[in-house]
Amino acid sequence: MKLFWLLTSLLTLGCVFDATAQRICKVDNLDKADLVVYVSNYSQDADLLVYRVDSWAQARNNNGRWYFDQNPLSADFKIRMTKDPKTADLVICYVDYLTESGWRNISKSRLLRK
Repeated sequence: MKLFWLLTSLLTLGCVFDATAQRICKVDNLDKADLVVYVSNYSQDADLLVYRVDSWAQARNNNGRWYFDQNPLSADFKIRMTKDPKTADLVICYVDYLTESGWRNISKSRLLRK
């Protein structure tokens, strides 16, 4: 019985983490994009401060740690970049340190949940 509960707990945790993973693929076609994103140079303008991680395993949770994947089929979200912040669903700013990543506008976090 303990084994059953252990397996159930692990599967539940796995589902929670996968539901909010941040594997991102840039696409050129607006029709294929889940989100339109504008990159700001200023953190105070951003909804989300993004830190690029080296491995998709580090990109768990909806916390601004993004892994950029070349394959749109394995990505959790497909984004299209825009040069106009008025047309963006989400404004991001890249940060240099992992500890700086995270939401500045928590109401937009729903955009990166599946």
